[in-house]
Amino acid sequence: ISEGLFSGSPHSKLVPEWLRRIGYLVLLCLLLANVFWELISVQQTFKPFGVIMGIESKHAYLSRQLPTLYPITHYANKNLPTEAKILYIGETRGYYSDRLFIANTAHDATPIVELTHQANDVNDLLEKLKTLGVTHIIFNKREGTRLDTQYNYLHWETPEDEAKFWEFYRKHLKLLHTMN
Repeated sequence: ISEGLFSGSPHSKLVPEWLRRIGYLVLLCLLLANVFWELISVQQTFKPFGVIMGIESKHAYLSRQLPTLYPITHYANKNLPTEAKILYIGETRGYYSDRLFIANTAHDATPIVELTHQANDVNDLLEKLKTLGVTHIIFNKREGTRLDTQYNYLHWETPEDEAKFWEFYRKHLKLLHTMN
């Protein structure tokens, strides 16, 4: 019925022109108020206007918004060889990486868990990673703990698998960069 009242249909004669204009004005005001409140909400949540206006750099903005992801990915982009392949553990977002990477969503099987379960020992796990072309690992312990708590992200098949992973961690991984 609203189409008939606001369009050029025969029913539109039931509503005076001035009332239709007021209706359009009210709709326009509601639309503008909605856009205004949405902009305020976006600013309060993400604070993007500094970077949009050129006051804040992209690097500073992303480091502030993604403090457990962007700085380490930026470091990897600047310091790892271009042919490097990264395995993300405890992190599902590889989208800022300029390198090839393996990552999974919180709802998929976790590659390191599956590989650890398939491996006979820590040396076999290292070989399996090399076969996949993995040269580096980014391990986000804080995010991994959150994912594990909410989604059972590190769902080790057995306690022995978890122990095997931590032995691999101690024996074969060398820390290149850390973030507090």
